[in-house]
Amino acid sequence: ADDPNAKEEVARHMAICREGSELRGLLGIPAEDGPPEYSLSAPRNTMDAVDQGNLVATQERRRLGLGNNPLPDLAKLIAAQGIWAAKAVLPDEMSGLFLHHRSIGLAILVNEGHPRPRRRFSFVHEYAHALMDRRASATVSTISNRSDLIEVRANAFAAAFLLPAEGVLSFLHHRRK
Repeated sequence: ADDPNAKEEVARHMAICREGSELRGLLGIPAEDGPPEYSLSAPRNTMDAVDQGNLVATQERRRLGLGNNPLPDLAKLIAAQGIWAAKAVLPDEMSGLFLHHRSIGLAILVNEGHPRPRRRFSFVHEYAHALMDRRASATVSTISNRSDLIEVRANAFAAAFLLPAEGVLSFLHHRRK
């Protein structure tokens, strides 16, 4: 809200999503429900947040049939779940944001100025908010709020989703490490 350029960029992307939603309606394509919502209690502490993130990442990889394999294009994977996903020009301290609005449904924006590995992490981090924090109309991920428990939970989800422990162990085992 304090950065007029960021506010304008988010509004621009929301307008694109709104147009997409209207186009779906005109073409008779039903609105997508999106991924399941994982209803969890608010994390009580850091370990609780990490445990919740890890649990949901495991369940979501299983639901999507991903096994322990490397992930494809994350924006496409997220879009296939009925969530608008895009890169946007955001302030450097903002890695991404999740939006939930009745006119567009669910949307994720990540900072296009960040390096590709960071953007991959941010896409999955914001996807975690779509899965676990959908009741909020917006969740902004910044440097200043990274110790908030829902941010810790989303970070744990992203790490476990991108690099599941079983996949790491299998990789090491096959290399006799």
